[in-house]
Amino acid sequence: MRINKVKFTSAHSETPTVARQIGGGWLVFEKLFYAISAAAFTWAIFEVTFSFGTISLFWNALSLVSLAITAFGAAVAVTIYRRQSAKAQADSESQISILSAINSVAAEAALKATEAAENSLSAVERTKLVQALLEKAEKNRKLPQPSLGNGLQSLPVEIPILEEPRHILWVDDNRPYIDLERRAFEASGLVVTWVSSTKRALEILEGNHFDLVISDMGRLEGPREGYALLDRMRGSENQTPFLIYSTSDSLEHWNETLEHGGQGCTSSPSVLYALARRELRLSEPRMA
Repeated sequence: MRINKVKFTSAHSETPTVARQIGGGWLVFEKLFYAISAAAFTWAIFEVTFSFGTISLFWNALSLVSLAITAFGAAVAVTIYRRQSAKAQADSESQISILSAINSVAAEAALKATEAAENSLSAVERTKLVQALLEKAEKNRKLPQPSLGNGLQSLPVEIPILEEPRHILWVDDNRPYIDLERRAFEASGLVVTWVSSTKRALEILEGNHFDLVISDMGRLEGPREGYALLDRMRGSENQTPFLIYSTSDSLEHWNETLEHGGQGCTSSPSVLYALARRELRLSEPRMA
């Protein structure tokens, strides 16, 4: 099977501008001092022009000139301070950005190293790894003993390693939330392609073959996007096995998933793995 290259984009929050962070009160003082300086200097010119040799008016003009110079000096000082603060803030943001990038690269490198090590394990070691990952995922979700509540409670979580990989399209708008489950699937020889939205899922399904689709239920697109994607697939005659991996494994939601044309739903990582293996055995052979 060949999967066309699809570019995935991620949203980044915009960093507030330095002017917005630093501006505020100091900018108001700066403008105020400049205004006082201009007003005092203008009034001093007026006093000198119409003093007609009057000593008192001359001294008033001199005082106003002194005030203008003082206010102008204060305005310049505030301007210098504000710009230096802005520069310091910009430098700080730049350093934080660099550190963040370094941490991100380091984390990605560590993850790739971990995954590379996992891929080099023997079949027995991979089986133990899959079990460990699923158990950790169960603990992270703080779930009770896996149960579908519909007669499949005793569904065994078998972990034979596949000789030939099967391809899964996983749709979830919170990738870190499914990291352990994804690693468990990949450690057993499954190939997982992740997308974050119904739109992207439909795009990559067009012209590509997958053996299984796993989707969460609620996304930014809507609270029932799992069903929305399933309905779109079935409406276009795409019969790829479909599992809902969300926060419910009630009999009501199980039956509702079946009514929409899906193969089941669960909130348990272990049950999800077991259901996935069951459906992959029933799916059509991969096309070269």
